[in-house]
Amino acid sequence: MVLGNFDILGKIVFSFFTAIPVLLFSVALFLRGKYLLSFILLALSFYLHATVSFFVSLLYAFYFILNYKEINKRLILSSLLSVVLIIPVVISSISAKSLSAISLNEWIHLLKLRTEGHFFPL
Repeated sequence: MVLGNFDILGKIVFSFFTAIPVLLFSVALFLRGKYLLSFILLALSFYLHATVSFFVSLLYAFYFILNYKEINKRLILSSLLSVVLIIPVVISSISAKSLSAISLNEWIHLLKLRTEGHFFPL
C-alpha cells in the first residue's frame, strides 16, 4: 500500500463529501435565524469532518461576537449546550490508539508528505 492509494483517499473524501451538505444546511439554518438546529448540525458535522466544521464554527463565533447585543442570550446558551452535549458522544466513539509504534519524527515526516500545504505552509 502506498500513500496515494485509493483506499486511503477514498475514506478521506467520503467523510468530506458527507460533511459538506450537513454544513450547508447548518449555514442555511443559521442565516434564517434558527441557531439551535444550526448548531446541532454543526456538532454532527464535526463527527464527519472536523477540519471543515472548525472553520464554519469560527464563522459562527465571529458573527456572535459582532452581533452580541442583538442576539437572544438564551439562543446562544442553548446552541452551545447542544454542542457540548454531542461532544462526549463523538469523543467516546473515537477509540484511542497507542502511538508508541511510530516515533514523533516519523509522524512529522508523514504529515509533511501528506499535508504539507495545510500544516507546513512555509
